[in-house]
Formats: sequence, structure tokens, C-alpha cells
Amino acid sequence: MQSGMQDDWPLVVHKIIEYAAKFHGNQQIISRSVEDPSQTHFCTYRDVRGPCCSMRSRTPPPRYQAWGQSSYSSMEHNAPYGIMVCNSKWVWSNFLMAMSACLPDALDIKTSSTFLVCVPMFHANAWGIVFAAPFVGAKLILPGPYLDGENIHKMMQLHRATHTAGVPTLWAGLMDYLESPSKIKLTTSSSHSFPTNASFNEQTNDGGKSKKKEITTLELMVVGGAQCPRHLMEYFENTWQVEVRHLWGMTELSPLGTMGTIKGTVLDRYNLRKNDNRNQKINGNTDTFGSGTTATSSSSSSHKKEEEVRMGYKLKQGWPLAFVDMRIVNDKNEELPWDGKQFGNLQVRGPHTLKTYFRGDPTKPATDAEGWFDTGDVATIDPEGYMAITDRAKDVIKSGGEWISSIEIENRAAGHPKVAEAAVIGISDQKWGERPLLVIVPREDNSSIDSKESLKSEILEYLTGKIAKWWIPDDVVFVEAIPHTATGKISKLQLRMQLKDHKIINSGNGGGGGLSAQRRSKL
Repeated sequence: MQSGMQDDWPLVVHKIIEYAAKFHGNQQIISRSVEDPSQTHFCTYRDVRGPCCSMRSRTPPPRYQAWGQSSYSSMEHNAPYGIMVCNSKWVWSNFLMAMSACLPDALDIKTSSTFLVCVPMFHANAWGIVFAAPFVGAKLILPGPYLDGENIHKMMQLHRATHTAGVPTLWAGLMDYLESPSKIKLTTSSSHSFPTNASFNEQTNDGGKSKKKEITTLELMVVGGAQCPRHLMEYFENTWQVEVRHLWGMTELSPLGTMGTIKGTVLDRYNLRKNDNRNQKINGNTDTFGSGTTATSSSSSSHKKEEEVRMGYKLKQGWPLAFVDMRIVNDKNEELPWDGKQFGNLQVRGPHTLKTYFRGDPTKPATDAEGWFDTGDVATIDPEGYMAITDRAKDVIKSGGEWISSIEIENRAAGHPKVAEAAVIGISDQKWGERPLLVIVPREDNSSIDSKESLKSEILEYLTGKIAKWWIPDDVVFVEAIPHTATGKISKLQLRMQLKDHKIINSGNGGGGGLSAQRRSKL
């Protein structure tokens, strides 16, 4: 919002009173007509809130091709990019997005749904849901800034939410709250942590004992903004019977791109359709996610195999929704095959993809001549059309000329029971170019040197066999908090700045960090 206000652009500030002080007290708000810049009006914040503000009567009606909306991306730039949408495209993009979002394979929003939007209102996904829910007559719960685990649970139960959407950080906080008998330490950074509200504290009527925490009405949890770790997805599905779906999109897409549901072709190929939702509900089984769990399961090994197949697809970002085209290309802009193995730069296009950035270079449009937009993500696409992001292009670690996925290491490390949050960045290495550095927020205090070294060895041993040996980080750093962006994503930019002087000792020495001898021989 601050970046938006600093832009020389017509402004109407819609924000509740407690945020007004952030905008420098009596700073005047300028309303300038897009059609006629000479018609400039000045009014104060008090005037904007008042019933007789002249802005309301003097603003000309928008023209069809005039700019009608400016949304700001949550990418890590020096300042967020403004994505400009004209009035006609704004109407059509939200209409198309609402139709796509309400489909059963997307957000599955119905008139009987109650959607808890755990996404900041300045984020494109929040506005996407705000358009999609009224499209079918669903209820909306707008929680405001109180997004710690306790308050999310309180609103979820109080308003009987059936759907919710947010970043993994929020759901990790909710999981910790549900599993902890007492209040827990939030793992978000101090600079971007979500505030708590004392009036929302859990009340007990049993002499101070904690009430049993339950999730009773929630059916669908959508995870976006970052990849959902496997342990988090399994926790909500297995413990609370809540389906967890990946969503991927961008402000530049207005905003949906893919959803991580299981295709019918996948069900048929692996013979999973016999355990689909309808049959399970008819048979009275409480597991409704096609996981292969039935009361008459023939063998645990068969179930385990089916579960691995299902989870393998669900952990990907998913397949493109209607009106979205997708491809991966190499550095020469040559399209790469959909084999699920080759990494490439992810490009998308569609009728609701942006054409230009606000104040962007007019000689460098956001899309190429064929309408393709470079997302800045590195990804794979498998033969079924499932896309899996391996990293942001600026976050990818290149060691010995080969790519290492920081996202994969983070998700594996986050599954360790003593890890509250994990992040991976690349650190310069004289021999290999870059090596991965693992940054951990521990669940318990490990202030002593001995306990830190013990936990470091334990985590590195835990990763062995779960990722390629040469991917194992050369070092582990313990911190009290990992910095986050305003939308709850890990801020790799801030993390790299904080740890820019960190030195890795004995890099490239095989097991427990560095490349294996076998791998080194291939480089």
C-alpha cells in the first residue's frame, strides 16, 4: 500500500482508522482525473471518510479502455510492481476468474459455502475470492489482520467456515496451535508478524484447563504463495479430514493459474477410482480424499503405494485452469518437453494476463509477441500437465553447474519434528559457485553450542536419503525468526542480506554437506 501511495496516480484510500497514522498524519491525498490531469482536487483523510467529499461527485465515469485497476505484485523487488488493468479487461478477467475458481476442480465454491479469506486484502488472491464467492452467493469471512493460529481457529469455528485459503506460514501456525495445550511462539518474523488480539483469546470454563480444539466444519484448505510441505498437508488431511489443495497463480494472471487436484486420467492409470469420493461416502467411509484408505483395504503395502502416488501429484502446483496456457522454455526461449524431469523457465498466457506494468518501459512489454509472460519461476511439467515449481529464478542455487531446488530442501527439513520453519539460500563458494545454506527456526530453545551442534547433525542426518546427497546443505544456521513479506512468504531477499557474510567451512566434503565423490566425478 505504501508503494501504491507513493506512485503518482489517482488515489482513493480505503483503510480503517488505525492505519491512518502510517500515512504521515495530515498528508493530503491527491485525486487526479486520468482523463484530464488538470482537474486536480485536494482533500484530507477526514474528507475522504466524510459523506460530502467532492471526489465522489467530480470523478468522471470510467471509459471502456481507460485504466480501471492497479494491483501490486508481492514479488521481492525494491518496490512492488503495479499491474495495470483497463476497465474492460478488469471486468472480463474477474468474470473469467470467478467462473474458473468456482469449478469443482478449483476452489469448489457453492452457494452453501462459507469462505474464510486468510489472505491480506491487498493481495490479488484475496480480491479473486471476493469476486468469486458472491458470484455463486457464498458467504465470506474477512478476518482483518489477526491471523495467528488461535484467532484463525476461533473465526473458523465461530462462523462455521467450510473453505479457507492462505500461505503455508498461516497453516503451520494453526497446526502448532491445535497441537499445543498452551500458547505457542509464532514463527513469523518480527517485522512482518501478524498481530494478535487480546479479546480473541480462547475462553475456558473448566478451571483454567484448555478446551479440546477441533475443526468441525472445514472441508477445503487451499494453499498458495509457497509450496505446502508434505507433513503439513498430511496433518490436516489425516488428523482433521480436511482436503488440502495447492493453488498457484500471480497478480499478473488475475490471479489463478493452476490447481492441484487429481485428474481422472491419473485415477484410471493407477486404479485409484475405486476409492473415489462418491464410493467412499456411499460406503460410509470418513476418508473422502481418494487416498486409497478403505475399511476393507486388502493390504497396507497397496495402500501405501496408492498414497505415495496421490501425494506425489498433490504436492505439485497442479494443472492449468480454463483460459490458461502454460509452457517451459530454456534460456534460448525454446520450448522444453513435458517429461517431468527437465527444468525450464515457466511462461503463461491467457485473456486475463497483464500487458504492461505501471511505469514500465514502453519498449519492453510484459508479454512477448505471442502473448507469453515470463513468470520468473523455474518449473517442470509432467506428461499429465502437472506443473511443479522448483524455485524462483532468482532463488535457484547453481552448484557445480547443476541446479539445486531450495524449495525441496525446505519442505523436507520442515518435516523434522524439532523444526518450526526452514528456509534455504545459496551462499557463494569458491569451488562450486554456490552451496545451499539451511536456516532453521527451532521449536525449542537451543541456545547452547552443544545443543545447536547436536540438532544440526540430527537435521542433516534426517535429510540423508530424502534428497540427493550433493543437495544436502553444507551448514545450518539457527535463528529466532525468518523474515517474511507482507503476504506471509519467506523473504529470501532479506535473508540473503542478513547472512551475506556467512562463511561455510569445509564445503564440498561429501556426506553431511557438499558433493559426494561420485557426484564430483561427474562435474
